[in-house]
Amino acid sequence: CSRQHNYPIVSSTILFPHLWVGNINNISFEDFCRDIYNTCSEECGSVRSLSILDNNVPHLKGNVYVSFENEEAAVTCQKLMHGRFYNGRIVVAEFSSVCDIDSFNCEGRGRQYDRNLCNRGDSCNYLHVKKKNQGI
Repeated sequence: CSRQHNYPIVSSTILFPHLWVGNINNISFEDFCRDIYNTCSEECGSVRSLSILDNNVPHLKGNVYVSFENEEAAVTCQKLMHGRFYNGRIVVAEFSSVCDIDSFNCEGRGRQYDRNLCNRGDSCNYLHVKKKNQGI
């Protein structure tokens, strides 16, 4: 990505880079969402939103964003989750400047992708939020 990004010292959103790698060990996307949401909300605090990217560009592929109601919950999550293992892989948890990716007002969100109109394909750097069941 050629854009200059701010990396905050603390934020109410945690980024788990490349945590979703597809259906491995028979873990479906819905089960993955439920597992991450439940773990974060039960062990850290009130989760506002959970978003998983569907992009294919290497720096965005499988990124998971968890937005909390407050920074204290995000700090707890970062301390608790960073260095853990999930599905045989080490978890990286970092603070993100992306505030609420589930909001359609998020400036980095790919609105064309949301309407199934994105024609940039695998080279698109706008955030393609993977659609999940609303019950999660």
